[in-house]
Amino acid sequence: MSYIFRMAVLFALIMQASNAAGQNLTYHNDIRNRQCCLVIAHAAGGIDGNPYTNSQESLQGNLALGSRVFEIDFSKTRDGEWVATHDWENWRRQTGYSGTIPSFAEFISFKLKPIEAGAIANQYTPLTLDYLEKVVIKQPDIVIVTDTKYDFREMVMFLSRSTLHNNLYYQAYSFEDVDFLAQHKISKIILTIYKMNVVDVDQFVDKVNAVAGKITGLTMPVSFYALHSAKFSNIKLPIYLHGGPGQINSRELHVRMKKLGVAGFYLD
Repeated sequence: MSYIFRMAVLFALIMQASNAAGQNLTYHNDIRNRQCCLVIAHAAGGIDGNPYTNSQESLQGNLALGSRVFEIDFSKTRDGEWVATHDWENWRRQTGYSGTIPSFAEFISFKLKPIEAGAIANQYTPLTLDYLEKVVIKQPDIVIVTDTKYDFREMVMFLSRSTLHNNLYYQAYSFEDVDFLAQHKISKIILTIYKMNVVDVDQFVDKVNAVAGKITGLTMPVSFYALHSAKFSNIKLPIYLHGGPGQINSRELHVRMKKLGVAGFYLD
């Protein structure tokens, strides 16, 4: 039985069980739809129980299941090529690479071998920009939400000149990043707060409302939103949540967060 068929059967069973329990949710793949629940396939989506692969197999497997919105992590190789991987430390664990940062040739020569608890051990093929561009040509309705642990502005300038640009929503990590993107005529912006030190939530909400015309969504950790959901009730933006795979993939969590006004989830 193929991975895609197994996942399709599992997804159908989950939907039936949840609907029978009265937990009716409507998942969708249209980032323009501000109603719950948008599915954002985190790091190209989970595969075989393995998160954070950013692999060809995870992208294709989740495309086959109907996903159209993918969060992809971008990192730069030693020789200056931008590629899709969560970060180099995680990539080294997944590949067994003994150096620090690989060259592009080294990056594409390694298979990813993540093994999460309870996951199926398998090998996956890394994602390059060339591969993503070919996928987008065949599937032009794909949306890619960018993420990077490295030089944000350099990544933006590089990707904005690529053929992926029209399919990209750029994650900004600060209000300064929002201004930078807006200055470069980029309007598909999601402000994500995981790199921000938000101490005064009321002040933060005021700042978000002040730039609401420049951004298309707001992303935050599920734990942060659970603590402060009431303060975000007046924000006229869709709010998306992320968290660890064992937490964020819970349908029961989605039911509770939908009642609190959440519009979507980064799922693994």
